[in-house]
This record gives sequence, structure tokens and C-alpha cells, in this order.
Amino acid sequence: MIKQVCSLLLFMTLSVGVLFGQNNKEDQSRNHEKMKAKKVAYITDELELTPSESAKFWPIYNEFKKAFDELHDERHSYDSLVDVTDVEAKDILNKSIQRDKKEIVIKEKYYAQFLEAIPAKKLVRLRSVERKFRKEVLYSIRDKYHTSKN
Repeated sequence: MIKQVCSLLLFMTLSVGVLFGQNNKEDQSRNHEKMKAKKVAYITDELELTPSESAKFWPIYNEFKKAFDELHDERHSYDSLVDVTDVEAKDILNKSIQRDKKEIVIKEKYYAQFLEAIPAKKLVRLRSVERKFRKEVLYSIRDKYHTSKN
């Protein structure tokens, strides 16, 4: 009898954990989509994209970000390495140079496409607008954290 009760409790505990885990993933996905929508609205507004520019710009931007993020993820995979041999370190440095070269190729490819969608002066402002958006998000998170602590 005790064994059955323990099994039942274990099953219920695991079930609740799985359910909460799914809700958490759904919440994360929903939050990610909300943040993405805010970013689109923010950049569109800050760059003063016309509807025509916006329709051309966003597909290019999304492809560009995906390509760039893949390089970024690769770059940070080596950040936590502490104890490497000299040979491994040289290999990491060479890979870093190759990534930097890939970054330049990606920029050349997508900047040319961006310039078909938006004026150069808007493209030049893009990086600063992205940084400004990230800062505002971080300030918002910080403010929520400080408000919830009080």
C-alpha cells in the first residue's frame, strides 16, 4: 500500500513538473514573440521606415540576423574555455579570424540587399537603433526587478 502511494505521489509530482515545464516553455515562446514584435515596431519607428521600405527591409533583416547569430553563437562557444593547450589556443585564434572573415562576407552580402530596400543613412543608423533598443529593454528589466524587490 505504501509503495503504491509513493508511486502515485511520484507520478503526480512528475506530471505537475512536466505541465509547468510546458507552460514555462510556452510563456518563454510568447514572451520571445512579444519582444520580437516590440523590436520590429521600435526599429521601424526609429528608422522611420515607410510601409514599402518595411516590407522589403524585414525579410532581409531576419535573414541577416540569423546568419549573424550563428556566427555569434560559434564565437561564444569558446568564451568559457580556460584550460587549453597552446596548440588548441592557436586553433581557436585561427577559427576566430575565419569567423571575422565570414562576418565581413555576410555584411557585404546583406548591406547590398539592405541598400535596395532602404537609404544608406537609415542603414548606418541601424546598429545604434538596435543598441538603443537593447538598452531600453535592459533598463526595463532592471526597473521591474527593483520594483518587485521593494
